[in-house]
Amino acid sequence: MAQKIIKSPVDDNSLNSTNHNFTELYNMKNALQTQINDLVLDAGKSDQEVAQARGGHKVLADRLNETDSQLANKANKDEVSELASGKADIIYVNGELQLINEKINSLDGLEFKGGFDTLQQLENAYPNGTSGLFVVGDYWYYWNASDGGWSRGNKLETTPWADFTTTQDEEWVV
Repeated sequence: MAQKIIKSPVDDNSLNSTNHNFTELYNMKNALQTQINDLVLDAGKSDQEVAQARGGHKVLADRLNETDSQLANKANKDEVSELASGKADIIYVNGELQLINEKINSLDGLEFKGGFDTLQQLENAYPNGTSGLFVVGDYWYYWNASDGGWSRGNKLETTPWADFTTTQDEEWVV
């Protein structure tokens, strides 16, 4: 059976023309939307504007409540500031990270050097800082030379020794 070859009538000119038509339609749609928006505002009636603001919800209050709910799950300004204050700054000197290296070095191999009941006691004991980690309450602290003060690390999470001990003849499970 012989195959019939059909030559496509589509060439570069027709593709360019079609592309141009789509671009024109898109521009006309934008211009039309602008005109509609202007008419709504000029008429002083906001029915159409409210309908658009509903964003697919039955009533505008439903959309606003959903937005409020979503915003309640986002970090607030204070939470973001707290995160930002604990981050390591990046400064390159001759292509080498400085502040991050400085902070890592000040941790002195992650060795705990002591503990205090309050941050004030730690500051009194080492007003000019020292290397190593120090436990204060439920957190660990390290000397932050770039800030010239003690910085708080993460909260310590510990497991009581009783959780690791067994009685005689009791099976030990990991």
